[in-house]
Amino acid sequence: MEDPSLEQVQEIKDALKEEKVLYSGTVYKKNRFGFKQERSLIVTDKAVYNIKKRRSKKWQYNIIVVQRRLEIERIKGITVSKTSDQFVVHGSEGEYDYLLISPQKATIVEKIETAYEDLTQNELLFTIINHSDLSGVVTGKKEK
Repeated sequence: MEDPSLEQVQEIKDALKEEKVLYSGTVYKKNRFGFKQERSLIVTDKAVYNIKKRRSKKWQYNIIVVQRRLEIERIKGITVSKTSDQFVVHGSEGEYDYLLISPQKATIVEKIETAYEDLTQNELLFTIINHSDLSGVVTGKKEK
């Protein structure tokens, strides 16, 4: 029996054929309840992908799921913590924000900034905050 996650990996690769991958790595997403959740993050020249591994009871394998695709031009700004690995990617109207944690914060933010500026020909709005916890600047699903 074939592992269904291999099929999903191929689907993700097919979806990315028209996009240039700028960054791929593991991050933590902080959810609305304050819990950290491990995610794979892919930044391309057109979108930011939040990818989740989920255990399948039926198959006894981890299933790979694209939780969300946020188009680069729908990003309205980024808030960065000066004192921790946290940063927030702010979505425009109808898009909720991402609170992410990664020691690769500077690299990820730089890749998103480059993609945004190349795509829109505008500068991305940045805010740097001297707080370690950025939960207070996040607009979640419920508020949008």
